[in-house]
Amino acid sequence: MRVSWNLVKIVRGELRRQDWNLEEALELAPQGKGLKSFYASGGSVAIRKEMFQQLGGFLPIYKPFCSEDKDLCTRAWKRGWATYFEPASTVIHAHEGTKERFFSQKRIKIIKRRNRFFHLWCHLSTNKLIFSHFPWILYRFPMRILRFDMIYPISFFKALRQLGTIIKLRSQLRSKTGPNSLEEIIEKIDFQK
Repeated sequence: MRVSWNLVKIVRGELRRQDWNLEEALELAPQGKGLKSFYASGGSVAIRKEMFQQLGGFLPIYKPFCSEDKDLCTRAWKRGWATYFEPASTVIHAHEGTKERFFSQKRIKIIKRRNRFFHLWCHLSTNKLIFSHFPWILYRFPMRILRFDMIYPISFFKALRQLGTIIKLRSQLRSKTGPNSLEEIIEKIDFQK
């Protein structure tokens, strides 16, 4: 069973989901309250319309899919709002069912990876981008090519073509939502320790 409690860490310049299980979530959840979550997964999310509109909705840069939910929730956290996971809830959703009808597996992987670059480039602090994220790209890039995995380099170059847009967007987001970085948001959510 796939669930939507999204706890993340920054590892080697990228976001990595932390492992957990539903029983653990049910034990940790305060009575009648949800658990803080980095983001609510698109297929199992409920958002207040007013808040969605105040955030400006999903950003078009993420079209046609992937990471727009992560980005929306990151912007909400930057405004001082929170995202919660309710472990007692149930959602039935055909994960990636629509994508697979219209896109090849390779194209889905490229778009997902490209959008992960977009999300990091919009929200990581400048220091983390320079000293953690980009050096690992330099390491991963040749390693992927040597393994004949072209998804990573293709995605990187597709993201790189939008760098000017990302730089403008990064500036706009900072002025609209505040200076909190992705690292600071993750720290606020990591309350279990």
